[in-house]
Amino acid sequence: MDAKKVGVAGISWGGVITSTVMGIDNRFAFAIPVYGCGHLHDCANQYGRALGNNQLYREVWDPMVRLDRAKLPVLWLSWPEDQHFALDCQAACYRTAPGPHMVSLIPGMNHGHGSGWNPPDSYAFAESIVREGKPWCAQTSVKVENSITSCEFTSTKALDQAVLVSTTDTGFTGARKWIQSPAQLSQAGM
Repeated sequence: MDAKKVGVAGISWGGVITSTVMGIDNRFAFAIPVYGCGHLHDCANQYGRALGNNQLYREVWDPMVRLDRAKLPVLWLSWPEDQHFALDCQAACYRTAPGPHMVSLIPGMNHGHGSGWNPPDSYAFAESIVREGKPWCAQTSVKVENSITSCEFTSTKALDQAVLVSTTDTGFTGARKWIQSPAQLSQAGM
């Protein structure tokens, strides 16, 4: 086995542990926290209620304490309707970790081990890291002007469709109404 091709992944609270480990141990080639993340003290659900005033969690156990050291490639895999791990907590994590990352949010994915290990996203990500040394897709820009959102990506794979998943609701992300809208896909350099 090639030790340089070993990654770490975890589902649900295992995703929280993965988020912690990737800021501590730099030997992994990649990390895939599924659902779980850090910054839970600020979450508007049971974790925020349990951890909000827990100083030990915030100063010692929250993955955010060490995520600024996580330089490895990371796939953050979840779904917009997750009741346990809010997307704003996840976003705080991937904005803190300086390594390359991808975010895959699958509407209707559900929360559980089968739902977490079934999507091909994590396998494609891991394969791209061990073969090419980088994620197969990376967002290079995003902007919103006059109610029009546009984003650009570089990709080693052909993209065949685009969908915008959005919400205008506020509050806990898992309780918001998420809308899927068709998006125009333009490809250059293929």
